Parts: sequence; C-alpha cells; structure tokens
Amino acid sequence: MDPREFLPVLESLQSKSPEYYRRFHIDLYVEDYLSALKNICQVDEKIDECIAHIKQHNLYSQALLIFQKSPNYTVVFYISFKHFKQ
Repeated sequence: MDPREFLPVLESLQSKSPEYYRRFHIDLYVEDYLSALKNICQVDEKIDECIAHIKQHNLYSQALLIFQKSPNYTVVFYISFKHFKQ
C-alpha cells in the first residue's frame, strides 16, 4: 500500500477511542469480522454499532457465545432469537 494512501487511514484510527474501538476498526479494515465483534463487545457504549455489526455479518451464534456473561446478553439474545425465528 502506498504510504500516501495509508496515512489518512492511520490518522483516522488514531482518533478512535477507547483502544477496543480502535481495534474494532482495524479488524473491519482487514475484514476480520469475528475479531471485530470480540473487540466492539468490550465497549458498552457502542452496543448499537455492535448490533449493526452482528446483523450485517450474520454473527448471531458467535455473538451469543461472546456475550454470555455480559450485561448486554439479553439484547443480543433478543436479536438472535428474532433472526433464527424467521
């Protein structure tokens, strides 16, 4: 990758906070969607973005396992139930 192309990407990542949210965006960039889910689930205030990620990449089963001991488990369970019910 040309450094002129990479510099804007690097600058945009530096503005992402907290660290797990930055890692989420890096994983999206390299298309590692499961790892992205594992990182975004660590950022409670980004639950809406996390739910959108689960739906977009069909990660319902993985999300149920990842969120098993999370306070947001009921939200993930509900969206997964709606998906599997269809």
